[in-house]
Amino acid sequence: MPDRDDLIDRPSETLRAPTMADVARLADVSTATVSNYLSGRAELLRRMGPEVQERVREAARALGYVNNKTARHLRIQRTERICVLLPQLGIPYADQIANQIDAIARARGYSAIIVTAHSLEEWQRVLAEVEGGLADGIIGDADGFSEDELGELFGDGTRTGKAHLVLHANAAPRGFSVVNYDRLSALGLALDRLRAHGRRRLAYFENVSQRRNPRAALVRDYVARPDSGMELVAMLQCASSRATAAEAVRQLMAGEIRPDAIVVESDFSAVTVIEELQRAGVNVPADIAVIGCGNAEEGLFANPRLTTIGPTAISLAEPTTHLIDRIEQKGELGVRSFVLPWTLIARDSG
Repeated sequence: MPDRDDLIDRPSETLRAPTMADVARLADVSTATVSNYLSGRAELLRRMGPEVQERVREAARALGYVNNKTARHLRIQRTERICVLLPQLGIPYADQIANQIDAIARARGYSAIIVTAHSLEEWQRVLAEVEGGLADGIIGDADGFSEDELGELFGDGTRTGKAHLVLHANAAPRGFSVVNYDRLSALGLALDRLRAHGRRRLAYFENVSQRRNPRAALVRDYVARPDSGMELVAMLQCASSRATAAEAVRQLMAGEIRPDAIVVESDFSAVTVIEELQRAGVNVPADIAVIGCGNAEEGLFANPRLTTIGPTAISLAEPTTHLIDRIEQKGELGVRSFVLPWTLIARDSG
């Protein structure tokens, strides 16, 4: 292995920034090995082993080598970034999606850019930025958009050369891959459960949204059915924050007509609703049943344990890996459809 001082102190070396070849020579490995190390891709790091990784890391540190990602991106014609579009953060389901995609992307040497976008116009703006070089593709929760609106956003998927993955209740792949999940059927099961247990006065706490909410629409339609026997006491945009959810409970308790069931579009806020009801002397579920959304772990530790709707497990590893494969194969890999099942998870609170 070359002597480090020879490489560091050589006068000609001080006239320019150290290169990948310099790092390879000092670490006594190939330039390809240094490139693989700097890519950060988990499978490549596993192959080279910890001893080689340490040699490359120490050589880069000793030389003051700074990885020029801009040059790499120009060479491979990719940004190695994925843009993740979510309606909002701070709710269990969205946070789990963001964290999981970020971890999978990092294992492949990619970065995840997390962006919140609600309206069609906001999505169009982000898509334009992605097409302009912000990222190699999008993973987006498009719940609330019709299939016509998805067509307006993405066209046939061939106009940009980017790879996209859309989370949607029932959209079919057309130039973009999809992860289908049926939140609406799961919500219907929750309403059926409340009705079967004799609940008749419903309050629905939805997340703050700038676009139409198909779940809120389903609740209105369900209650309006002649055979439902239910009344919608309140529909409030307060589930995005625990503080606003708690305030909504206080307002309901001060009103003339109290609900006997509350459905909340966030498990975190649903747990807060239970706590606030108990502070008001309300027995959950004897007096008021509470059902959350997202199947967050916190619901297991609520007292009583939170009944919720959601996936039994969120696994976006295969869809995210597929998207990155499509990016690296420049669209030669075809689009696919994946399924993330949602269901009612019955526990003690409702």
